[in-house]
Amino acid sequence: MYNGVLALPVPEGTTIVGFADDLAVVVAAKHPEDVEVYATETVRAVKSWLEKAGLTLADAKTEAVLITKRRKNYTVKVEVGGHTLVSKPAIKYLGVIIDPKLSFREHLEYACQKAASATTALAKMLPNIGGPKHCRRLVLAGVVRSILLYSSPVWAEALANSQRRKQVNSVYRRMALRVCSAFRTTSDEAVLAVAGMIPVDILAKEMSVLYNARHMEGHAQRRNAARSESLDLWQRRWDESAKGRWTHRLIPNIRVWLERKHGDTNYHITQFLTGHGGCYRQYLHRFGLDDFPNCPRCDGIPEDPEHVMFHCPRFAMERRSLNQVLGRGGTPESLVNEMLESEEKWLAVSSAIIQMQEELLKEQRRRKAANRRSMSA
Repeated sequence: MYNGVLALPVPEGTTIVGFADDLAVVVAAKHPEDVEVYATETVRAVKSWLEKAGLTLADAKTEAVLITKRRKNYTVKVEVGGHTLVSKPAIKYLGVIIDPKLSFREHLEYACQKAASATTALAKMLPNIGGPKHCRRLVLAGVVRSILLYSSPVWAEALANSQRRKQVNSVYRRMALRVCSAFRTTSDEAVLAVAGMIPVDILAKEMSVLYNARHMEGHAQRRNAARSESLDLWQRRWDESAKGRWTHRLIPNIRVWLERKHGDTNYHITQFLTGHGGCYRQYLHRFGLDDFPNCPRCDGIPEDPEHVMFHCPRFAMERRSLNQVLGRGGTPESLVNEMLESEEKWLAVSSAIIQMQEELLKEQRRRKAANRRSMSA
């Protein structure tokens, strides 16, 4: 019965659309005056049909927005049930905030605020040390992703604007930091790669492509093809970026990393993979937390993840034990691939990383204690 309202005769350029009990009258006309006439006539017809069907139009909840490319801000007036409705700067329909220029600025601000609140709530469940495993963190991240990407086929093109893209990425990044337990100083590029979270603007584009082809056959094949294109685009960005280059040496192939069959990242592994961690002197010195960036054993060589893991003589024993499991000496370019060969190798590398980082932290505590004694002497 309710479908009858959608088939009402309406003026040229006018369409009635509906979802459940939400109706929208869309009027396309050259002049604002024509919009007013056509909209008023159509609303009157809708209201009459509803009354005959024993239903009521919620006049007080009826809203209007004038979508136009003109620079001047116009308003239109529509007669609804005996009172005059003036168009607003923006309205919300089915959860999407529609503005006169279809910039979706207000909608993205609203979505980001909502997603940020969800991120803050979820962060309490996702401490850097301990807490759920990586795979479960990804599931929880899906909550934030769903909030951000709601109705993205409608507004995906809005992310071509750098400011809006930056706004959305900022919220998405906060969730990615929690997924892989990364330091806040880690670049967007590196944290998304380690977390295994496809950049949000690429996901929005993928969803838009799938939506536009929703009536075509072979949905599963199109979905796989769209995801493959998304990963290819992400890979090109990852290869061309100037940021996260240490992480890129370890994880050069995004697809291989995402499709791994085993291996959860954690606080310790992420510090190694990103180079951002409170146990490495080079990192601490960069942010003014240590007087020197270099290894205390190896003169003039920065104490960074590469030096500690592959070269420093302080960790020769851990390195020998690890190489026995790997079957050979690792390099930054080969280590992650070796970790992905088996769960045993992943755990061996993870154990070596934790042992080395714990020893570095012990050395830090000894240096701080020595500094305090020298200052008090």
